[in-house]
Amino acid sequence: MEVIVVDDGSTDETPECARRHPLSPKVIVLPENVGPGAARNRAAEHAEDEFLVFLDSDDAMLPWAMGTFAAALAEYPACDVLLLPVRTPDEPGDETTLKRADRSCTAYARYADAARDGVMFATCHCTIRKKRYLEAGGLTESVRVCEDLDLGFRLSEDAVVLVDAPVCVARYQVEGRLTANVTAWREGMLYLEAQERSGQYPGGDQSRHKRSWLMMRSWRALMMDLARSGARMQALSDYLARLWLHLRHGGIKFVVGFPLWWCVNLVFGEPKR
Repeated sequence: MEVIVVDDGSTDETPECARRHPLSPKVIVLPENVGPGAARNRAAEHAEDEFLVFLDSDDAMLPWAMGTFAAALAEYPACDVLLLPVRTPDEPGDETTLKRADRSCTAYARYADAARDGVMFATCHCTIRKKRYLEAGGLTESVRVCEDLDLGFRLSEDAVVLVDAPVCVARYQVEGRLTANVTAWREGMLYLEAQERSGQYPGGDQSRHKRSWLMMRSWRALMMDLARSGARMQALSDYLARLWLHLRHGGIKFVVGFPLWWCVNLVFGEPKR
């Protein structure tokens, strides 16, 4: 196993700290911040092993993770992609309560089928064969959010295996994390829509329909966060522009409920949790 650390234009002592780590990682220092897609692509170019496992700065890998990956790959040797459910502890340190569990795998003939089941393609929670990653063109460097879902959509016709076992956690409470930037998130979503319209994703109408279901779920979460952040008119505009998408997938509760929630949010603000 090799460990590669990409310093994406940080201004602290990240490279020095990484070089002192007992695992003796290969450290790649980028002169300026280029975003997660470009940083991961640089790491993939320098990787020498067969499979890539990515971690973001707000992720933690549990001690038995690599063993779980190896066992799943032994069970499905022809698979190029393993996907993992995202574990998000309520509070920092809660991951210490996670225990090693029996591995349960679900094989999908196509990622499009997994997308319809709500399985997100998150690069920080997957294992992918380096050869396939490079064949697919790696991650787009055009956007800083949704770059991993774009890769998943480009791999819509690839077989994937969902490994349902706690192997890593996402500490989404980290201040300044990129996915909390609703502007960047919205730019990523618009990029996915543009790619779909221009026919960049494979699989025909059936796969397009399944991808649109996952897009609908993502737009719902984004609209809510836009309104909470104060961009209420943008959230309402996006809701109206994609009303057809929610109706197409039978999202009647959201179609009716969002305008009501939006009005309450406008008058009273976000209720305390």
